[in-house]
Amino acid sequence: MVVESLLDFGFDRDEARVYLLLLRAGPCPARVVAYKLGGNRMKAYRTLKVLQERGLVEVTVERPVKFVAAPLNEALDRLMEDFRARFSNLEEGRRRIMEYWEKLPVAEPQAEEPRLRILQGRQQVYDSLLRMFERAKAEIRLITTRNDLYRLSFAGVDGRLKDLHRAGVRTRVLTQVDEQGIEAVNNYMGFAEVRHTALPATMRLATVDEGESLTTFVMDDSMSMTTEEDSGLWTNAPNYVKAMSASFGALWGSSLPIREILPKLMAQQELMEGLNLAKKALEEAGWAVDVPGRLVGESGAEHSFSLVARRPDQPDRPIAIDLLTEAKPLNQLLALNVKVMDVRPAVQFMAAVRPLEEKELRLAGQYGIRPICAAKAKELAAKMIDAINTLKDEHQA
Repeated sequence: MVVESLLDFGFDRDEARVYLLLLRAGPCPARVVAYKLGGNRMKAYRTLKVLQERGLVEVTVERPVKFVAAPLNEALDRLMEDFRARFSNLEEGRRRIMEYWEKLPVAEPQAEEPRLRILQGRQQVYDSLLRMFERAKAEIRLITTRNDLYRLSFAGVDGRLKDLHRAGVRTRVLTQVDEQGIEAVNNYMGFAEVRHTALPATMRLATVDEGESLTTFVMDDSMSMTTEEDSGLWTNAPNYVKAMSASFGALWGSSLPIREILPKLMAQQELMEGLNLAKKALEEAGWAVDVPGRLVGESGAEHSFSLVARRPDQPDRPIAIDLLTEAKPLNQLLALNVKVMDVRPAVQFMAAVRPLEEKELRLAGQYGIRPICAAKAKELAAKMIDAINTLKDEHQA
């Protein structure tokens, strides 16, 4: 422990060991010191000579010569005084250097050479994104997947974007949004402009101002935060950054504001939740349920439905439910009618999270399609179960 402390005063390890030996044992000949250093006389003499030169060891006049350590407090005071003198000299040297430097003519700044860096592994990619965003002065542009928006939130990137928004930095995000991605998108909408676009592939593109760009060319889109299957190219090459910014601008111009499609996505989310609740209740009652389901019509064609349910005792009388996902459902009703005509004797329902208009109800009635309407998933599921139970009672009567 004492040896380690002496290192801070400028001793090396051998010097500290020899000094402590002499301090504890008193005057010693060189052979004793050499024994302490593993029998190496040359190392012992070199170490003793250094300590002598620093005034930390003295030599007796007797024969054989013995070496004596300076008192500990004197030795430490001497070393501290040496450090103070060196520090004072450094300050004086710094003053002279700065005076000389300030008299030199100012050189013209040279343009920075473009740089390029390959990033490997998700952590390295996210660290680079954070550093890029820290340097943003005006605008951040980001194209990425729904899952990546979730992961970026886990990594704390969304918090940094919030801070930048408050500082006046604009953030624009392009992503492909479906009903599973509503939560991720909502998390960004308070501090970023978010738009929907059909991504051509699993990709990530980020540009900051007109200064730098990160392009991902391989991305594992799982929720892993440590995968190495995520790599990208970072560069500040002006022409490349300009090209990536132009690509973003083209996609942004053809994209849809999230606020325009959010109501439809939220309606689809309620429909799917209601459908799954109904499926669970029907299965608990003994029904065989497929979501989605398929039925083969009299023509031999196979038709897809949102849900197909069969009672074990009446497998030849299936019940089919389709979800109304279009704002103007006439085309969807026409398409459903084609399936109705082909898959008899199946009974078909159409579930919606809004009331149907009179002409829509009339058309559904003409096609033998029974509407089920409710605004919330639980209510929708309850109405589905009631409609199916009513149908069962009708059959029994």
